Amino acid sequence: MKNINKKNKPSLLFSETGKVSLVFLMIVMPLIIIAYSLKTNVPQITYFMLLFSGWLTWTFIEYFNHRFRMHRISDPSKVIGYARHMLHHHHPTDIKITGLQRSILFAGNICLVILCILYKNWILLPTGLYTGFVIYTLMHWFLHRKFSEKLFPEVHRFHIHHHCKHPDKCFGVTVTWWDHMYDTIPHQQNEITERIKTFYYKR
Repeated sequence: MKNINKKNKPSLLFSETGKVSLVFLMIVMPLIIIAYSLKTNVPQITYFMLLFSGWLTWTFIEYFNHRFRMHRISDPSKVIGYARHMLHHHHPTDIKITGLQRSILFAGNICLVILCILYKNWILLPTGLYTGFVIYTLMHWFLHRKFSEKLFPEVHRFHIHHHCKHPDKCFGVTVTWWDHMYDTIPHQQNEITERIKTFYYKR
């Protein structure tokens, strides 16, 4: 019986995670190749494209981790951070990263970007990745505040749907385009009632 299951199990490339990752690589790899091809003639564009590619990579990692590690795993006990994530679902405003930690991360990010630009450092790709993580920590805090409904209406709406109605949808926190691309959006987005908002914003 075990051998039959192994035969029926799709290879990594043709699995859901493999297909999702392949599409991402088809998007980000050309950006990186173009960036390095322009480094001699137009270095400023190269700097920007590498920083952007790093940030884009983070948004995908954020989506992938949230979707496949936190919500579609057969044995949650083996996933680091799963229990904390479920606690956040039950208590939405309970976020692990503190305000002080976010401030330190942000300050470090600014210094890193400045150093990369001043010294024409080619570690802009990982710097962009780190920038994405810093933006994520800030955005996640914003999304649990009422003012984000006006600043980031779609991301805000998606995050409430994920918390309160569709835990198997809306995995992006920083951006929503991966949810649109991979069709992980609720096809019927019902009105978000005041009762749901009260739960979502409660402290």
